[in-house]
Amino acid sequence: MDAGLAALLGTGIGGVLGAGGTLGAAYLTGRTQGRSQHVHWRRQGRRDAYSNLIAAVTAFRHETDLYFGDRDREAPPEQLAHRRERMEGLWAAIRAAVPVVLVEGPADVADQAMKIDHCAENVIINLDLAEGGTGGHFAEAHSNLVAINWGLPEFAELARNALDTPDSKTLPEPQD
Repeated sequence: MDAGLAALLGTGIGGVLGAGGTLGAAYLTGRTQGRSQHVHWRRQGRRDAYSNLIAAVTAFRHETDLYFGDRDREAPPEQLAHRRERMEGLWAAIRAAVPVVLVEGPADVADQAMKIDHCAENVIINLDLAEGGTGGHFAEAHSNLVAINWGLPEFAELARNALDTPDSKTLPEPQD
């Protein structure tokens, strides 16, 4: 074989192998980047879900505290009714945020969200019963509000841990 032909053949084979290597590297880089973006997308979805619930619960707590303060000061019935309407709306915001947290998970965060939702529901139910003349329910409503006050920081800590944990249980890899 002529030296020129051998050089030309070697260059052609090298070019094909080089192009194949470049395509393989590009494929792997794209795949890695896709997974990284998926993990980021999942984390952002969780952050949004957790933040929405925290905001709703915080607003509910604040309005409920104002209600109890107004009640203790014997505010006019219209003012108490206005506070109750706002509390009902804020409870609806909690109820809307919890299912998203349940979907986003993980289980320990979702469980804590359900506990907080249950306490908020009990606040509303017990205030309804207390205003209807059934005794002892204001104390039960307040007890559930205290449980929310203790449960929200726990929820925030669990949520923070979930956002900081990049393991496969917390943030599953996309399926090919």
